[in-house]
Amino acid sequence: MSESKKLPLKVVPPLERDFYRPHVGGGAKKVFTPVDAEFRGMLSAQVIEVRDHFVTAFKEFPTVPAVARAKVRPDAIAKSHRPVAVLSEKTCPIIGAEGLGELLLSVTPQGLENLARRIESDRTQEGIANLSTLRSFEAYRPSVEIPKDEIAKVKLFRHNNPNFDAAVDESFFHVLRRFGIREPREIRYGRGLKIYRLELKQPDLIQVLSGYVGTQSVGPFPVYQPVRSTAVTVRSAVPDDFPVPEPGLDYPLIGVVDSGTATGDPYLSPWRHAREVYVPEADQDNSHGSFVSGLIIHARKLNHDDGRFPSCSARIVDVVALAKNGTTEDKLLSTLEDAVEKYPEVKVWNLSLGTERAVDNKTFSDLGVALDRLQDEHDVTFILAAGNYREKPYRGWPPDDLGEKDRICAPADSVRAIVVGSAAHRDHSSSRVKAGNPSPFSRRGPGPLYLPKPELSHIGGNCNSAGSCNQIGVLSIDGRGNLAEDFGTSYATPLVSTLFANVSHRVVGGASHLLSRALLVHSAALQGQKLDSTLLKYQGFGMPPDLPVVLGCEPWQCTLIFELEIAPSVAYEKADFPMPKCLCVEEDTIKANVLMTLVHEPDLDASFGSEYCRSNIEVSLGTYDTGEDGKQHQQKQIPEDPKLTGSAYEKDLVEHGFKWSPVKVYRREMSRVRGETWRLALSAEHRSGQATVEPQRAALIITVSDPLKKAPVYDEMVVQMNNLGWTANDLQVRTRLRP
Repeated sequence: MSESKKLPLKVVPPLERDFYRPHVGGGAKKVFTPVDAEFRGMLSAQVIEVRDHFVTAFKEFPTVPAVARAKVRPDAIAKSHRPVAVLSEKTCPIIGAEGLGELLLSVTPQGLENLARRIESDRTQEGIANLSTLRSFEAYRPSVEIPKDEIAKVKLFRHNNPNFDAAVDESFFHVLRRFGIREPREIRYGRGLKIYRLELKQPDLIQVLSGYVGTQSVGPFPVYQPVRSTAVTVRSAVPDDFPVPEPGLDYPLIGVVDSGTATGDPYLSPWRHAREVYVPEADQDNSHGSFVSGLIIHARKLNHDDGRFPSCSARIVDVVALAKNGTTEDKLLSTLEDAVEKYPEVKVWNLSLGTERAVDNKTFSDLGVALDRLQDEHDVTFILAAGNYREKPYRGWPPDDLGEKDRICAPADSVRAIVVGSAAHRDHSSSRVKAGNPSPFSRRGPGPLYLPKPELSHIGGNCNSAGSCNQIGVLSIDGRGNLAEDFGTSYATPLVSTLFANVSHRVVGGASHLLSRALLVHSAALQGQKLDSTLLKYQGFGMPPDLPVVLGCEPWQCTLIFELEIAPSVAYEKADFPMPKCLCVEEDTIKANVLMTLVHEPDLDASFGSEYCRSNIEVSLGTYDTGEDGKQHQQKQIPEDPKLTGSAYEKDLVEHGFKWSPVKVYRREMSRVRGETWRLALSAEHRSGQATVEPQRAALIITVSDPLKKAPVYDEMVVQMNNLGWTANDLQVRTRLRP
């Protein structure tokens, strides 16, 4: 169906009557193991060991708390089991986490004494249940890596207590003054991070800082760089290869933070809205930035009009940020701060960069946190590359077991950003993978704490075991007047960037970042089949189609859009969801395909480590029938995709069920599901101890379709929604974008 004949997506505005306050039940706390004298004695002795470990530090810095680690049982990590009655402000409160089941505690001499006493004497039901979740206590030892140059990155603990945090900072300054450092330079990353840039004039300073009780880590600033270009020249470019912007046509803007394009480039200059230079010309190599920019502008035309490439274009703001030998994290962050402030009209930024250090399972990267903060403050979206695995003979498919070698690298763990993996679009007899498989160099997820990363994939090329991409790579311009062929996730990323920018630009009034993201993820999942957990790690939820498919419907399907805010202690429902009668195989029995995509913006706080995402939204679409008790009960009918495996313990819900993930996809191909009434429900929850009054923003997209692609699903659902008083409206989309 052509773009003009596509049916519009339907927007369902939230109504006041759709929100309600759910009943929150409670019960006795579970006891996981006998809390006898031996068990109490073991825990109490470990607490005293922690006190003894810090005895010198407490004498030197009497106002500064230390940090200890408490480990809990794997089956007791859910927030409902968190031992907050025992680990409280009167003892040693929880201030963070490192991975599942590892809690960080703020500890003082008096707090440790109180905790040991509490462990030995608490006989209350809640106290016994709390103690039964605990496995051990130990002192925290900071991570220390000696920088190769004289610049150190020092991270201090945050205790979520203004007085303690001030004491940590003041004692840190006191230590530095001993070494003649009066004003350390603080670098702003994000909520929950306190990071300083120090010049190491005296080698002993590292040793002293590593022993300071307020230090969380000491090390170098990571270096970020574009993937070193291996582009092979195909031929000289001619004007027909790269047309200038069409007069009078209104294009979206994309910021390209990369190695830059040459000032007088005859092909890219007409498409350049502005150029900002942060790297001296002698340190520039514009080949990578030119290749990326060319794909943002003319991806399909450069690649033989292959319909798998986006047909849309965008203008660019060229930010020359990455030197040919790399740029340190502090300088890159300063550049990003300056660029997004200078160009508030740019809402989509392409970052095809990274390091060679895989993300941590337990914590989110500092730069990822900083990117999240910038996206929130400036209302922008960063599109990031998953990164390239470079070791020959590269990875095959099905994937070779490479351990953690091909894991995504920072800052691809940014929660707010969209991370893009690469897929092969061509193959030949010696290529490492077949067309349609994840590219042999594309790094895999998940992010920290099983966060789905990448979320999307696009064409980044293929190669053989020697790294040659002849006839199976991606084509663009090299910044030196040539058409060239290359491969990399760096080149899949701009394809998603141009789609994202054009989705928002095409929607009348502009689509929100949440909705644009949800539309791309949903359309990608809609093109594919059920996912397995392995494919999810490499390609996310799939490859988004071209713009008309993203923004349109077929007659045998109907796509609904819900954008809403869910306040604390409030839930949302549509208690009569319109399943079309044309899909009934018999009365009240449905045969249909249903796909749901949920995207939301969780609260974020880096001081909590692996529990950085502080809120979660769950969606359920299911039958809503009367039970034996005479009350209506909902049975969830559309599972997560991939479907949850394992138990319902927190670990499995996090690892396999998208819990605490800001992007979730649900799918089911129903052959026979019986239910007189269907209900849609959304609810929000927060981490233990998280106090918030801010509503959670979410975008939900649901597509109901006929497996045989024949039934008039669209028309029937529109009529039913009108009859139910849903006031569903067409998503207004512009076709020709004239100013």
